Order: sequence, then C-alpha cells, then structure tokens
Amino acid sequence: MQNPHNKLGRQPITSEYLLNVMQGKHREFFMPDEWIEIDGYRIEDSFMILRPITFEHKIRIINCTFSGHFSICNGHFLECVEWDNCKYSKMVFLSGGSYEKSVAFKRVDTSHVSIDGGSYKTFDFSSNNTNLNMWIQGGEFEVFEFGKYIGENSVEKLTIYNQGKLKGKLIFVNKNINQVSILGSNLDCSYSFENIKSQYFHISSFHNHGELNFFGITPLIGKRTYFEIVKSNLGKAQLHRILFKEFDEVIILDSYFSEINTINCEWAKDNFIALKGPTYGNYNKERNAWGSLELSQLKEVFRQFKYLYEKQGDKINEQFFYGLEMNIYNRQLAWKSPHREVFWQKLILLFSRYLTNYGSSFLRPLIGLLTVNQIVLLILIIFFNHQGLSFVAINEGTAAGFSQAFGEYCILLNPLHKMREDIGGFEILWDLISRISSSYFIYALIKSSRRFVR
Repeated sequence: MQNPHNKLGRQPITSEYLLNVMQGKHREFFMPDEWIEIDGYRIEDSFMILRPITFEHKIRIINCTFSGHFSICNGHFLECVEWDNCKYSKMVFLSGGSYEKSVAFKRVDTSHVSIDGGSYKTFDFSSNNTNLNMWIQGGEFEVFEFGKYIGENSVEKLTIYNQGKLKGKLIFVNKNINQVSILGSNLDCSYSFENIKSQYFHISSFHNHGELNFFGITPLIGKRTYFEIVKSNLGKAQLHRILFKEFDEVIILDSYFSEINTINCEWAKDNFIALKGPTYGNYNKERNAWGSLELSQLKEVFRQFKYLYEKQGDKINEQFFYGLEMNIYNRQLAWKSPHREVFWQKLILLFSRYLTNYGSSFLRPLIGLLTVNQIVLLILIIFFNHQGLSFVAINEGTAAGFSQAFGEYCILLNPLHKMREDIGGFEILWDLISRISSSYFIYALIKSSRRFVR
C-alpha cells in the first residue's frame, strides 16, 4: 500500500500516534518489503518511550522533525530500526531499551546526543550537524560505529565517560572532531579511533584494562592543537600512526604508559609541555615557564618512552628519548663549585650533549677526534718544536716534512701509541690530553655505530 505521507505531506502528528504506527497498529504505513515507514512528518510534542513496549516490526523513520524532547528509556525492539535524516530540536537521549537486531541513526541533525544505557546488537551513527556534542557513558553494544554512513565529516565534541556501564566495541572512523575526551575506566570495552583529526585530543583520569587502539590521529589544520594525557593508565594500548610531531603541544602528566605499543608514530623534541591544557583553564598561561615540578614530570615522560622503545627494540627512538631525558636532567642540575659532585655531573652532561649527542652521533665525535689532535699537534710544533718540525712558508715546505707531520698526527690519533723517551715536561701533558680525548671520541664512535649492530 502507498505510504500516506505522499498524500498528507508534512502533517503534524503526536508522539502517541507515532508510537502506535511503530507498533504496527496502522497497516497503511506498511511497505511491500514489510518495513513500517514513516516519512516526512513533524512530531510536535516530546517523543518518549518510558514504559515497556514491544516493537515487532522493522521500522524506518525518514525525514521527520521532532519538535520536543526525544528520549528512549525503555522498549523492546525485535527487528531493525532506522532513524534516517531526521531533525531533533532538542537533545537525543538514549538511556534504555533493548534491540535484538540493528539500530541506525543516520544523518542525525541535532546539537546534542547522550547515550547512557540500552542493549544494542549493532548501532550505526552518523551526523549532519557540525555542532554535534556527543556524550557516551553507558550501554551494551556488540558494535557501535560512528562514521559508517555518509554524513557531515566534522563534529564539535565527543566525550566517552565510562563508569562501568559501558560495554562492547566502539569504533570511530574518518571524522574531524574538535575535541575528543576519554575518561573513566575501560573494563569491558574495545575503543578504536581510525583516521581522526582533532584540535584537542584529551585523555584524563582514564584507566585502560580493555582494548584501546588508535590508527592515524592527526591535528586539525589552522588551530592550536593539543594531545593530552593526564592522570591516566593506558595499559596495553596500541598507538599506530599518531603524528605527535604535528601537534602544537603534547602534554603527558602523572600517567603510566610503559606497556603501550607505538607503531609508526612520529615525534618532535620541542612540543612536549609540562602544563595542563585548555580543559583546565590554561589557555593564557605561560606555556614554557617550567619549574622543578614540570621538569620532573617531563623527565619521567621521556624515561617511560625510552623504556618502552627499548622493549620494542627500536634503538633510534630509544636514543631519541634518552637524549631528551638527559637534557631535562641537565636543566635540573645547577652549577656548583668544582669540589661538589654535581659540578662534574653537569660538565659531563654538557660534553656528552654537544660532543656526541649522548652517544647517538657518529659525525660529532669524528670531527672532535680529528680537530682536537690537530690542535694538539699545532701546539706541540709551535711551542715545543716537536720532533724538529716547524712552520714555514708554503714554497719552503718539503714533502718529507709534510710526511713526517702527517705521521705524527696519525700517532696522536692512536691513544695507545708508545710514549717517546725524548719528550718531557709540558709535551707529556699535551700528549696525555691527546690520549684522553682520542679515547673518549673513539669510544663515542664505536657506541654510535653499534646502535645498528645486533
């Protein structure tokens, strides 16, 4: 039978009439495929399912407008239910009901959706409203997927606050979300975020004992961006292709993440911040004014990353975070008098940073080895007439003299060369300086090259 909306147009109906149609009490709404289809109506009062009602038929509600509140707190749906391209003037609130088969909210046009309960087989959701603020804190899902159907690519905010009432698999794909917030405890859920762009990705007071997977998280272009983890335990989360280096600030405070796996994540050394982000009212706070507490926080963050990359066998990133950890440790140390141990610790850290990049640079110690011994040889020749050598004009030099000087230079490069009996006094001191320097730089060369040897 022809759907009556073709004759009646967008007539207003009451929520009670709509509930009767959904229960199959008006046969004229049945389509040939046995779906009940309500297309193009305006429901003027609040639509609420508060009492236990059984819906036995497949239901499709299309192009309808709900002028009042929309709330499903009860009901038993035996067949598929679809709400397609409907406009909701007020919040969509789902806190109960059981669905034996799939439910879909397609191209939802509302600014607020709250899911606080209910039992769902599969739940597919898409939105037409860029100002959508979505709150999920309860419900049992076999699969909840946000992004399966075509809809608006951008939404304003997504909050997942799991207080033990949320179970199942939640999937979010191919969305631009200004702010993502993940809070609470994940005990029985699997969270999956895939190809998400966000201005502010916020994980706070979150404890992950289930599954937490990220695949391709990048910042939104044109805004100041944050990736923040505060007071959280990420458990065995999987981080794939997160472009941390492109976020303006990476904030990690009071959190444990040594058991996560990071795969193809990209880092920068200058965007780690030790202050909480905008959620805590810190928009205008000086972001680089760090005290001892902030330095300690950063040092712990770098230590954990160093440890997890060491476990993964990623020596490049392990060394990267080791260098950042040592830089912070150097900043924590204050210059003291030379009779204090801290003076020498800071001096060693400075030498290690600038001369070898904490053992990761091959070029720096090579340049240091060649340069220091050139300087030592020049001093020995100028001030001590070392081995009868002296500087003359270019046209007065001889091949034999040059060959002898080059030989002396090669001898100095070897820290184990035999001590000559014909030198004494300050020549021995400079020879000792050459031996110590050569030993240091050669060790650094070997250490840096062994990063790639198994």
